[in-house]
Amino acid sequence: DQFIRKYYLNQLIRGGVLTLLSVLVLFIVISVFEYYMNFDVIFRTVLFWSYIIINTLIISKFIITPVLKLLKFRKGIKYSDAAKIIGNHFKEIDDKLINVLELTEMNQENDLIHASIDQKTSSISPIPILSAISFKTNIKKGYWLLVPFFLLFILFISGKQHVITDSSQRIIKHNTFFEPEAPYNIIFEEDLVA
Repeated sequence: DQFIRKYYLNQLIRGGVLTLLSVLVLFIVISVFEYYMNFDVIFRTVLFWSYIIINTLIISKFIITPVLKLLKFRKGIKYSDAAKIIGNHFKEIDDKLINVLELTEMNQENDLIHASIDQKTSSISPIPILSAISFKTNIKKGYWLLVPFFLLFILFISGKQHVITDSSQRIIKHNTFFEPEAPYNIIFEEDLVA
């Protein structure tokens, strides 16, 4: 049970990283394209709803599903599947854990079966099976989050934040027509009398 909980917690952390990465990257890409291309109402609406649908699917798969399985609202991996994962990670366990699970399902009133379970359990008990799942790989994936944050940071300190802010406002108000900005400015100077 502890292994299965750690397994889904690991999936939840990985899902959080992937979800945040996809939300940020899609946001930046769509905003930059909208800023330079100045899409019409129909295309902005398609972009808006595509962004919502894609991120909803990603959140559902990588966040909601592991949470439901972690809280046991939804059926997760079986003990036999967990035993296979552990056996693949630790060669000294191999299929001993699966054998223990199979023997446990049999009638335990048999002394020979009970002795076999005890023997196999004592041979695998010193092995730290929870170390089969490492959070370090998720931390390494988390470094990819620095890329979109760095891009946003560069845009904001360079004074180009309007590339993100203006275009994201147009995408949020996707069903509103926006007049394209003129590529030049007209400045009227008034004659000042001293």
